[in-house]
Amino acid sequence: MEQRSTGMVQTLVKPVVYTQPDCPGCRNVKRLLEENGIGYVERDIAADQEAFEEFQRIGRPATPVTVIGDTVIWGFNKRKILRALSLPTP
Repeated sequence: MEQRSTGMVQTLVKPVVYTQPDCPGCRNVKRLLEENGIGYVERDIAADQEAFEEFQRIGRPATPVTVIGDTVIWGFNKRKILRALSLPTP
């Protein structure tokens, strides 16, 4: 399911992280993905109306929301994010 290339982990499904400015949990999710070499798509719901509408359809009350395939993770939950990416959990 994953391939390694130039130090980055390439997964078949790129995580999508719904964020907004001044969100500590958002920064933590992005840092976790970056520390593990996982590329992701950031969707800023404050700056992008389309991202905001997608976020509303997901139905979570606050950011961050991380979507990995069919898995939706609300808040910063390191264990769930790593598990959804099939990475070792602490």
